[in-house]
Amino acid sequence: MLKKVKKWFGIEGLKIGVQLEEFYNREDRKVTGVIVLQAKDAEVVESINIKIVEKYARGRGKNKLIDEYVMTNELVTNEYHVAPETNLEIPFTVFYDEQVSAMDELERSNFFMKGIVKTAKFFKKASSTYRIEIEAKVKGTKFSPFVTQEIDLR
Repeated sequence: MLKKVKKWFGIEGLKIGVQLEEFYNREDRKVTGVIVLQAKDAEVVESINIKIVEKYARGRGKNKLIDEYVMTNELVTNEYHVAPETNLEIPFTVFYDEQVSAMDELERSNFFMKGIVKTAKFFKKASSTYRIEIEAKVKGTKFSPFVTQEIDLR
């Protein structure tokens, strides 16, 4: 009985990890890596959701604003059977669309404006961070295991 309750809540169930490259080229518009699934008992993964999110922050103190933009949201509907006490590695590649502001477009396209735009961003304290979120839907569980890791886009 206790084992069924643990499985339903996902306790001692499937563990998920991700292996990513040190950095990615922004112009390639893709992220590649390996999803690592590990389970104590045999598990069936019904689907995997891969999401890339940009966190855009600007301002200081009370005037600080933070927005998040989903750059891609891909659902892999393949079914994976994870054997007990083994690692199942699933390579993946996801493509994303970056939302570029007018200032960023000006910075990238005009060499002479690059310094001015960087100075304006510095004073406005504007910055973006990127992360990947991977969630696995496991058969027979209520709560899905997930992993979140920051990625470096250059």
